[in-house]
Amino acid sequence: MTSTQPIDKSRWLHVPMEIVDRELYPKLLLISEAINDGWQCVIGTKRALIDAADKIPPGVIYLKSVIPSEYVFMKRFKENGHRLVSLDEEGLIQTSLDTLVSARYCDKTVALTEKFFCWGSIQRKALQERYPEHASKFKETGSPTADLWNLKAHDVHQQQVDKLHERYGKYILFPSSFAVPNHFMGPEEALGIMKRDNMFRNEEEYKYYKRYHDYVEKVFHAFLKLLPDLAKEFPNHTIIVRPHPSDNHETWKNAVQAEGINNAEVIFQGSVSPWLLGAEAILHWGSTTGLEAYLLGRPVIGHTPYPEEEKAFDVLPHLVSIMTHSKDEVFNALRYVINNPDDWKSHYPDVLKGHKKLREWIYNMDGKPATRTIMDDLATMNVEEHSFNGTIKKVVKSQDFKEIVWKGFALLDKLPLLAKFFPERIKLGLKSREFGHHKTKPVREEEIKLALKQISNVPTITQKLSDDLYLIRKA
Repeated sequence: MTSTQPIDKSRWLHVPMEIVDRELYPKLLLISEAINDGWQCVIGTKRALIDAADKIPPGVIYLKSVIPSEYVFMKRFKENGHRLVSLDEEGLIQTSLDTLVSARYCDKTVALTEKFFCWGSIQRKALQERYPEHASKFKETGSPTADLWNLKAHDVHQQQVDKLHERYGKYILFPSSFAVPNHFMGPEEALGIMKRDNMFRNEEEYKYYKRYHDYVEKVFHAFLKLLPDLAKEFPNHTIIVRPHPSDNHETWKNAVQAEGINNAEVIFQGSVSPWLLGAEAILHWGSTTGLEAYLLGRPVIGHTPYPEEEKAFDVLPHLVSIMTHSKDEVFNALRYVINNPDDWKSHYPDVLKGHKKLREWIYNMDGKPATRTIMDDLATMNVEEHSFNGTIKKVVKSQDFKEIVWKGFALLDKLPLLAKFFPERIKLGLKSREFGHHKTKPVREEEIKLALKQISNVPTITQKLSDDLYLIRKA
């Protein structure tokens, strides 16, 4: 049990996270704005907030997604007096707009949610067309993530950038976005997870995504083949491979080792922003970090050997990337941006054309911060105030007994003679749990305090409520 100072009646904003390294800074940026407006805030992992739904004061839950499988958790929040809003963390990058509005939303979850904050006009219009009876719920705000890309990142991360240069020297960053064919749980599990989460409305949608899967798999193998040649072509640079959170990291490590590449490393560590700021160039296919890198002013090179096939899919980051379709084009583009770091955009005018198009996708790309727009909108909800006695009794986790059972299975799984008799459901469950631990990490108080110090001028106090759950209030 953790005690905090009792808090008089106030409005509450509760912020769950799934991938802490990716979400911590932008969500703390929003929390900083909320605290300045007089709100009290709780932040933690999604699991921690679900388990504490009946112990934290009723407030607004700021969801990262409303995919069909989230419905049961959303109901738990509603049953405990909370109100739901959402900004989809993945709302910018999808294979198509139709996939976005059908796979990541459904009638039940949309009905439970009061407000949807959209990255831009294209996402908003697509969602309003798909859910016309809820059209008023969708509003263009941009994203706090884009706020960081535009406003804060250089100042926030410069110290970390200096440390990266000290350790790795000059480097080219390759952020992988190949979790579709290289998923942590297995090559076909990206599709399997979507099926189990009821993200396909019909067989035609499944077939479309299968075509996308097969296309991305071809590009993935092209990048594996390109990696050793890239390292040889730029021997004075370190090639940093940053896997996607859902990637099988071992695939990349094995590729580096098998080819005996001495100037390449596979690293997934901390926020990607300092890595982007420190890179001399970013090489990618379809990665959100390609967009972030561009908005941070870094040169971004996209690559696909199959440009005609790619026209069947929306690959938004390529709008502002120098697009290449052969190994020689990749190397020529890299050499140019490395040797001309200040005027590479003038040499590639298609990138500037893409910038104009990107404004339709990212509302706050050149304007008002999303954090301010979102908080102004939350202020219209007339959220009830609630006091908090400063104490959370030990959270009785909804799945404590299941946890014990699964830990037992995990121990038995290490015995091959027994494991081979496990039903497929148990094997899948063990993989899924391992994937969850791989993708997420604990939320640490010192990280929260450091991040708030870097991104905010608002004096705050951070207090631990339970494992992976923290109260943040104005000092």
